[in-house]
Amino acid sequence: MKITPDDPATNQHAATVCAAAPPHDGTTEAEASLLSESASGLLDRARSIQKPPPAPPPMLDLQSQTGFTQSDEYHVDDLLQYHGRHFVECAHLALLKRAAASSELDRFTDGLRSGRTSKIDILETLYVAAEGRAACVRLNGLPSRTARRLDRAPIISRLLRVLKGVWRLPVLMDNQRRFEAYALARQQDIADHVNQLARQRGEQLYIIVEDMAETLVMLAEELHSASAQFAETSEKTATLLESSAKLDDKLNEIVAASTRLAAEIAAQREQHAAREGGHAAKSFNHQRKQT
Repeated sequence: MKITPDDPATNQHAATVCAAAPPHDGTTEAEASLLSESASGLLDRARSIQKPPPAPPPMLDLQSQTGFTQSDEYHVDDLLQYHGRHFVECAHLALLKRAAASSELDRFTDGLRSGRTSKIDILETLYVAAEGRAACVRLNGLPSRTARRLDRAPIISRLLRVLKGVWRLPVLMDNQRRFEAYALARQQDIADHVNQLARQRGEQLYIIVEDMAETLVMLAEELHSASAQFAETSEKTATLLESSAKLDDKLNEIVAASTRLAAEIAAQREQHAAREGGHAAKSFNHQRKQT
């Protein structure tokens, strides 16, 4: 078989070997691809952790309506135990058998807070109204009509209020003590509610911090795994590059040997042609001498 530097078989073999070897500048793209996949995996793991939504804080109700029940007959003391806006709501539910409108709530509540209206006045207004009479509810303990008229008189009403105040002084003292106990109880309810909110927020914050710590641990594990894979890939890449360099050296040796072999064959051909030419010349001279 004749081998020359321009032999197509030799050139094709060299091209095949060079193409099979990995390129020296391909490692950057492989590393970037591996890091991108690792980062995507970390983000997916982080997004997969869903924290439970925090529970809504409990509502604070200083005057519960659980003790109020509707009936067809009440005593004023059944309604006077409530206060403020809650009293207005219970009075409408009891005497009118419906919920109070927003305008009624605002009007009666403002009257109570300013002192222009008393609870008895509100109960009397609702009870003697046309809607109150249509509700057919009986309310015991209200002052008589004569007493209510005297309370509206300019001068007599003041004297009656003084006499009532002196007469009801023990009752007012009892009411004052009950009000102090009620106020202290409500303050304790507020303090308990605030403490409960603080404990609940602290527990929610602890859960969030714990979830974040678990997330960081998982991310660290994923990062460590990605680093190990990257190191393994780098080692394999270095091995492939070393093998490629060795193949390049062998290919260069093969090409050089092919070149030397082709030169030797060409020289041998020239020598053989020269010898054949010499023999032909001698044969021609010899034949020429014989003729």
